[in-house]
This record gives sequence, C-alpha cells and structure tokens, in this order.
Amino acid sequence: MKKKSKEFKIGFFNRIVLSVTNFESYIIIATEKVSRSFLYIMGLLIIFSLTVSIALSIKTTNMIENDDETMNKIYNQVVERYSFTEIGKEELISLIKGNSETETFFKVFGITIFVVFGMYFVSTLIDVFALSLVGLIMCKIVFIPLKYKAVLNMAASSITLSIILNVIYLLLNISTGYTINNFQIMYTAIAYIYIITSILILRTELIKKDSEKKEKIKNNNEAQE
Repeated sequence: MKKKSKEFKIGFFNRIVLSVTNFESYIIIATEKVSRSFLYIMGLLIIFSLTVSIALSIKTTNMIENDDETMNKIYNQVVERYSFTEIGKEELISLIKGNSETETFFKVFGITIFVVFGMYFVSTLIDVFALSLVGLIMCKIVFIPLKYKAVLNMAASSITLSIILNVIYLLLNISTGYTINNFQIMYTAIAYIYIITSILILRTELIKKDSEKKEKIKNNNEAQE
C-alpha cells in the first residue's frame, strides 16, 4: 500500500505573519495545495474589504447626516472616480440615506463592501498571476525546477505585505486625506521583491542540501574504503 506524503499546513493568521517576516517559510508554503492559497487570498481580501468599508461608511454616514452640500461632493466624487452616471443625485441620496444614522451606515456599508471587494478581488488576482509569471522566469534564470503551482503559492504569500500597507494607507487617506505619490508603484515593487527574494533563498537551501548530500556520500565512500 502506497503511503501518502505528509502535507504541511500553515494556519491563516500564522501564514500572514510568516509571509511578511520569514522568507524561509515560503519553502513550506510552496508545497501546499493551490486551493489553500486561494482561500488565503480570499481571507486577506475579506479582512481588507471589511476594514476599508467600515472606515468609508463611518465617514460617509457622518457627511451625509451633516449637510446636503457634502452629499453633492460625494455624488460628484462617485461620478468622477467610477464614471457612474446611470443614477441621479437625488436617487443616490434616497438609496443610501436612511431614517436614522445607523440605518444610513448599514446601507452605505452594504454598497461599499460590495464595490471594494469586487474591485480589489479582480486586481489582486491579476497581481498574483503576474507575480507567479515573474517567479517562473526567476526559477528559469537560477535553474530551479519548480512547478507552477508551487510558484503560484509563493506569489499568493508575497503580496501579503503590500495588502497590509494598502489597508494602512487607505485608512490614513480616508481619515486625514493624506496621499502618497506613486504609492501603487511601491505596492507592486514590494510584492516583486518578496517573490524574487523567496526564490533566491529557496535556491540557496537547495544548494545547501545538495552539498550536504554529496558530503554524506563522500564520507560513506571513504568509510567503506
């Protein structure tokens, strides 16, 4: 009877920490099932969407309840940013403004989390696939025979810090209006640094193990002589 190889599993929150702080952990992450990496990305995006949507909903609710002039600004920003012209200003106000501040908050939250999750789900998946392609190219350059699913797992973890920094930046932007020029470039660059570094460390580990194996064989041959 054929024995199944032992599968190493890293918990969700543990994987977040390891993905940011421990490049060696990517060697274990590479061996996991792709489905676990997909669930990991989904989990990150759910936390991301909840956090950003709550912050946006609190600010928007306060603005709506304060005055109609602010609502005009919100409508203009929505039209400008998302090219959303299918609904008029009065219709938008009646759609999201409730009978109480709590009701307004949950209406705004329901719309916001749907938009935020949808937008970032698509863009994050594109980023992960782009990272995996760079990872494959890097594997070819350094002569590591790594399967695509392993590289895809590593790519899913390499975007972790970028997502965390994006949450912090958006919360700062929502609360203070502070902006960072070329933040998107920095967001992308960090993820690429992580995938490249993790592959280089994997190469070092493979060279080390190969060297130890050769040394062991050499010692066994000398002992037999």
